[in-house]
Amino acid sequence: MEFIVTRYEISSDRIREPITCALITDLHNKVYGSDNSRLIDSIRSESPDLILCAGDLIVGTNHNSHRTALDFVTRLTEIAPVYYSNGNHETECRRYAKPKYAAYVTKLKHAGIHLLNNKCEDIVLG
Repeated sequence: MEFIVTRYEISSDRIREPITCALITDLHNKVYGSDNSRLIDSIRSESPDLILCAGDLIVGTNHNSHRTALDFVTRLTEIAPVYYSNGNHETECRRYAKPKYAAYVTKLKHAGIHLLNNKCEDIVLG
């Protein structure tokens, strides 16, 4: 299975200068190339100003490792600021594997990833 890159152009009077966002979702611990290098290179080639993770980077059971997702999203911080919100798999993990989820969140925060679960942040670019 391959990943898909789709590009959208959105116009708004509220956006004064063009920005590029990368949106990543539903990886479910998939790996594309050694250490996700193909996916990382694809994101880097888009030169995003920020990276948005819309959840389901992990598989939300107690039997699956979060290492793949954690390594991937941590590497994204080398490209641009990363903002992450839970999908249903993260929510399931939080509900049924609390210690594992708590450790995952702690590592995300330590890597400088902005977690937006039931909250928002103002983003200032440039």
